[in-house]
Amino acid sequence: MKLSLLLPLTLLCAGVSAVSPSYAASSVVIWPIDPSMDVQDKATPLWIENRGTEPVTVQVRTYRWAQNGGENRHEPQNDVIASPPVAKVEPGARQLIRIIKLNSPEKGSESAYRLLIDELPKPSAEGDQNARRADLAVQMRYSIPLFVRGETLSVASPVTSLSAAMLIEGGERYVSIQNRGAIHARLTDLRLVTRGHETTVRNGLVGYVLPGATMRLALPSDAPADATVRVGINGQDRLLASGT
Repeated sequence: MKLSLLLPLTLLCAGVSAVSPSYAASSVVIWPIDPSMDVQDKATPLWIENRGTEPVTVQVRTYRWAQNGGENRHEPQNDVIASPPVAKVEPGARQLIRIIKLNSPEKGSESAYRLLIDELPKPSAEGDQNARRADLAVQMRYSIPLFVRGETLSVASPVTSLSAAMLIEGGERYVSIQNRGAIHARLTDLRLVTRGHETTVRNGLVGYVLPGATMRLALPSDAPADATVRVGINGQDRLLASGT
């Protein structure tokens, strides 16, 4: 049976930096948080460090990542796997997880995946019903994007076909950003530019737009309908062309 996990497009990986390890309210540190592979790569490393005082057990699962209708879809796949899929990390230690590529994307295309890393709870003492119920829940979950490129594409390939359109629906204002290119667009620091005046809509990570997908973001009610969108795209600041 096919399993899909649906999450809002703008919520995944919100607030995660592209240049530093992934920190949360736990002792686990994960890096890199933006792994990728080119066609010649067979595997890429993912490091998990335990900076706490107790052992930590983590589980790593790999899902294909697609976007449809403004939602993220995670589906089981067999193109990339994590080895080992479960590991116990002692205090002060680091664990190497190898993300192994079994199949490559078609020439000129990019495949997107999500690495879901669960920090599993410690076993509870027998007879402690409250603790046993707590054991059923994951203590912490990290979602790391992984991009795998086919022939003719590389980490330096530019995003060439990204456009933005201002929308008004039901009295609400939105901006729709469409990616017609071959690689993903990582969006940061979204601003609106009107007659030389720039207004910040969102600082930091805005989200990802995969090839062929569209992201729609709510805007302030007073956002001008004739504004031009300026946004960081994979680390490069750009004005987006108007699109429909």
